[in-house]
Amino acid sequence: MTQQICREFERPDEDEDDGDQPRFERVMNLMQAMQMLGAPPQDISGAAEMMPGQLPGPDQCKMS
Repeated sequence: MTQQICREFERPDEDEDDGDQPRFERVMNLMQAMQMLGAPPQDISGAAEMMPGQLPGPDQCKMS
């Protein structure tokens, strides 16, 4: 699916009046379909404890 999204961005500019879906809509549909599949397996994405920008959980907060 990632390859399909890349191909959409690599396609030459096209006339959007040809009756086809605009590129933005095609890319958004592919991205939404990919999101519905869920997170990738840990063996692909790596076993990071916390991703950049992720907030810590309540068990990780320390109050002094």
